[in-house]
Amino acid sequence: MEILVKQGNIAQEEADVIVVNLFQGVMVPGGATGAVDSALGGMIRDALAMGDFTGKAGETLVLYTRGAIPAPRVLVVGLGEAGKFNLAGVRNAAATAARKARELGAKRFATIVHGAGIGGLDAAGAAQAVAEGGLMGLYRYEGQRSKLPKEWKADPAQMVVVELSGESRKAIEAGIRKGAAIARRASWSTRRPTT
Repeated sequence: MEILVKQGNIAQEEADVIVVNLFQGVMVPGGATGAVDSALGGMIRDALAMGDFTGKAGETLVLYTRGAIPAPRVLVVGLGEAGKFNLAGVRNAAATAARKARELGAKRFATIVHGAGIGGLDAAGAAQAVAEGGLMGLYRYEGQRSKLPKEWKADPAQMVVVELSGESRKAIEAGIRKGAAIARRASWSTRRPTT
């Protein structure tokens, strides 16, 4: 999967799925998630109010935008408790998002850097964790089979990391490059040798 970094507004990104996040217990989203919620007329707040999504780590919510924004789907990923959130949580959120994007059949999905805004994490470190989690989360052992299973879906071809502010772009790009290199080495080392 190719990873691109782009400056812009995640709510305006043209992708099969856009990914935002939410900490557990938050009832009124802020930051990028709040901007997407506003663009969708409060759909995320409605899901929170109805108890359909709580923000627990690993929890996901898929919303269909009906043309309110360019992307047809929004994926909200739970980050868990804010006080316990760290780079491992970023990796897990990115892995969850990548797997769900694959499950939805997305060829291109866009995401924010989990933890770099309201989460208070260093932008470069959080971006590195997004790249590691996104790439390693898609790893699956294909085994020695002659035919793919009926439910098999292709990995997304592209993950676009969208950053609203241009101030941290260089740090995010550096973090993405480092994380992608680490993830590719790690996934290569776990493959079975062929003879």
